[in-house]
Amino acid sequence: MGGGVSQCNILEIKCPNNYNIIDFVNILKLYNNVNLYRNIENSELQQVANMYINRKKLILINNFEQWKMERNTLQIQKFKLLLTTQFKYLEKNLVHEYYKLKDQRKKYLDLKNIVFKNQIAKLENLTDKQKKDRFMKSVSYANNTIDFWLFFNIMKNNVDDINKIVWTSDTEYPILKDDQYRKPTSINSN
Repeated sequence: MGGGVSQCNILEIKCPNNYNIIDFVNILKLYNNVNLYRNIENSELQQVANMYINRKKLILINNFEQWKMERNTLQIQKFKLLLTTQFKYLEKNLVHEYYKLKDQRKKYLDLKNIVFKNQIAKLENLTDKQKKDRFMKSVSYANNTIDFWLFFNIMKNNVDDINKIVWTSDTEYPILKDDQYRKPTSINSN
């Protein structure tokens, strides 16, 4: 009944302004491939998840190194301030306070060191499934469905990682030819 035409809603995904179109197309192709063929054995998804976790680990390591440099700079500045203090009658109190703060700071630094190392160790000890689950959680809102823009925001600064993926599918980018890209679709029938 009803001779009406079914409607097909097509989600149009456009490259953001000021972003490299070739990198955008590569991300879109990877998104389509991972999103279409994702399952437990999906090697490409696992590789993207592994790269995602490795990037997170590198960011933590870099933040940790930067934090240590800032800490050293602050310690040097604090020490210079202590040495330049001219008030002899306060010197005794200042030295006592310095050691008290130094002790407190050492405890804080030790704790912070443990926190960073634990975070890095947690990332290093994730199973492949846990890596994939964390990655899927970061690119999905619900129902384990990959959202293109969440996926894009993670991949846009890591386009070089796409070239490191060892594709196990019959074709590198299924259904895609040259510089064409398929738009994700959802079908609503009336």
